[in-house]
Amino acid sequence: MKLLILLMLSLTQLAWAQVETGSVVFVDFAQDEITVAADSRSFVPAISAHVDTECKISAFGNKFVFSLAGYASAQGRWTAASEARKVWESQSKIVSNVPILDRVVEGWITVMKNIYSDPVLIADARKRMEIEDDPIVASAVFAAMDKSGNLRSKLVEIYFDIGLFDLLKQIRIVPKVIDVTVGQSSLGHSEIIDEFRNGTTERARDYMNWYTARIASLPLHQRRAEFTSKMAELTVLLHPDKDALAFPIDVLQLRQRTGVHWVWKKPNCPEN
Repeated sequence: MKLLILLMLSLTQLAWAQVETGSVVFVDFAQDEITVAADSRSFVPAISAHVDTECKISAFGNKFVFSLAGYASAQGRWTAASEARKVWESQSKIVSNVPILDRVVEGWITVMKNIYSDPVLIADARKRMEIEDDPIVASAVFAAMDKSGNLRSKLVEIYFDIGLFDLLKQIRIVPKVIDVTVGQSSLGHSEIIDEFRNGTTERARDYMNWYTARIASLPLHQRRAEFTSKMAELTVLLHPDKDALAFPIDVLQLRQRTGVHWVWKKPNCPEN
């Protein structure tokens, strides 16, 4: 019996060794358009392996968008995007007065709370935390166009109770949902984006003064796409954790009334 228990434990740890994490996702929220940019690397820290063809932005049909940074998948077991798509597909068949965005977010959280409650995953997240880090296992953005053609979006952050885990090794998953109308948000490796958006260094101020003037005359759709892509690009180039990030940058826009528009997309990534 002891041998069987040890074998089961080893298999569980091996499966979680294939968990893929990392990412930078940058989102520009406007009432008439939501623009999402993301890098392409999936990184398996336990074995220092990576793939640079990951599709981190997903379009479900022409009216729904999902993207995530953090613990994104476990090879052969689950992906956060696939779980979101499953919920969207099931909810799309239901007639309800509750907007589909709210139903998909709620359903996805229910599924992912169970997935993220695995002790091996949480132990890995805890081990990799820096002192200043929040105990977040994933951050996701959901955006949808309603029947009137208007846009809504939500940010979802999935935390674990670090005090409870450190003290008793018990796991409590705590989701936080934020309704977003306008503004910008960075998910995952956000340090470089924060530096350049907020102009906290001389190099950031000098570069952004030059860059914003360079794109100022572009049409609004293009300017938003260029800016979101640039934030992800700067992160790939300048972030110290280079193993977790890589080109190319995918960019998608969800536009009021017309829906999904891919600006840049890797050939291996599906349209919807």
